[in-house]
Amino acid sequence: MTITQREDRSPWPWWQTLAVCAAGVLVLTIACCVLLEPRWETNDDIAMSMIAHGYGVGAHGSPNLIFSNVLWGHIVRALPNFGDVLGYSLASISLLVICATSVAYGLARHGSGAVIACAGLLLIFARPLLFQQFTINAGLLTVAAVLCWRLYALRGARLALAIGCVLFFTSWLVRRPEAQLVLLLALPLLPWHLLRKDRAAQGALLVLVLALMVVGQFDRHAYDGAEWQAFKALNPVRAAYTDFGAGRQAEVQAELIAKHGLSKNDIRLVSRWFFVDPRIADPVKLDAILRELPPPPADQGPMQSAMKGLAAIWNINLLPLLLAALLLTVLRPSWPLLLSWCVYLAAAFITGWMGRPGVLRVLVPLISLLAIAPLLVTPGSGWRRKAMTVVVIGAALGNVWQVLTESRAMYHTAQRVRKDLDTLSGHTFIAWGAGLPYEHLYPVVHTPAALRDLRLYGLGVFTLAPHSVAAEEERRGTGFIQRLLSAEGVPLISAKGVLPMLEVYCAEHHAGQLREVVAAKYGVLVVGRQRCEVVATQP
Repeated sequence: MTITQREDRSPWPWWQTLAVCAAGVLVLTIACCVLLEPRWETNDDIAMSMIAHGYGVGAHGSPNLIFSNVLWGHIVRALPNFGDVLGYSLASISLLVICATSVAYGLARHGSGAVIACAGLLLIFARPLLFQQFTINAGLLTVAAVLCWRLYALRGARLALAIGCVLFFTSWLVRRPEAQLVLLLALPLLPWHLLRKDRAAQGALLVLVLALMVVGQFDRHAYDGAEWQAFKALNPVRAAYTDFGAGRQAEVQAELIAKHGLSKNDIRLVSRWFFVDPRIADPVKLDAILRELPPPPADQGPMQSAMKGLAAIWNINLLPLLLAALLLTVLRPSWPLLLSWCVYLAAAFITGWMGRPGVLRVLVPLISLLAIAPLLVTPGSGWRRKAMTVVVIGAALGNVWQVLTESRAMYHTAQRVRKDLDTLSGHTFIAWGAGLPYEHLYPVVHTPAALRDLRLYGLGVFTLAPHSVAAEEERRGTGFIQRLLSAEGVPLISAKGVLPMLEVYCAEHHAGQLREVVAAKYGVLVVGRQRCEVVATQP
């Protein structure tokens, strides 16, 4: 897939092509937002929106989004709110508009033609527009940057070089690990020969690297305060238990965990995001257990997880995109593209080995790049071009049908969940696990004021973050444990299976019994007040 600079023979000037692409993307985006209901793919974006704007789990607004660079947090907070469309949502939508415009323009200027450019746009962006997620946005920004850099090598347009650097810089701000992973996949496809002789490319690379170093230092400095120390101490350790399956390994090591003053139930609690008791969520104890864990059995070890990672490539939600990428590679093979496929398979294998097989949000941008890459070489006017056109159109239609079907089902579920929730406004509730369906309650483009007034003491990543409601309640002396031991009890919206663990916790750590003081139902949502009733001891 060698890039040879050639004369631009497009019938339209570049600015007209860009204007048409931007207009088409805007129409598509507005139609999705008005006629459908875009939602968040995971609750991570909802939590970061809450932190940025100071509602829900956020006691007050803060740029320290944890998952994204703090500079991106400042940018999000600087954006205006348009009614119920908050700045974080506006930022997510804007990124997708910029990505989609860049991809459509890149395909058109590479000579793919209007039909393939439009179909490719629907193939790549139908899901990200209706199921938005910041990791996917970051990955697609890097994909768009790769197209711009290749366009510079093809046309010599320095503006494309600069825009590509800005896109990758933004990708790094939004989600650095995904930007790195997509860039790794794209390495065989990049015009490396330019760095040997092109001063503009050399200068752009130098400026980009320096800028990334500066914002990295800026982000690290934002978490240097004393108020962040408890969070920083626990967060790397807890990830092994909550994200990478260490909790399942530790549970069966009764003697090991008892040696460090914990129980099997304590490990289960930590694995289910229970960080409110420092005697359990102790980074020193948890790290010591990790270090002493014996290797898992062969049928439960990293190799099994790695194979699951490879198998997850065939995720039903990715099937149209994956089939298009495979067929287009067969129709337009090249050594750089095949090498990128090897990197993709290695990434799926390694992430599975690490304990995170088949994470959809990580895979979507990778497969998107593999699907786009064969289209960047003009296939001529023969049967190959017709075959590629059929593949892209067919995959795009299949993808759109699949995404619309999912979107309609989610919409009806969301309507049922939101029913009768206005009465919860203004109160504080503890939300534990999937008991509170964030993705259904908080859509992308319409977050009602009643839901923004709902204060959530969330048990999750942000529990120990100083800007969270959880941390504020702890400072006031009205934290989870204090409420659990009080006569009123703790108002808990919990996932299935956590109450038995809380019952064991009450018995093990407080010599009490868990009682449900009162339960209230709000549509499909149940809020139960749980109290740990300490059993009086005989004199």
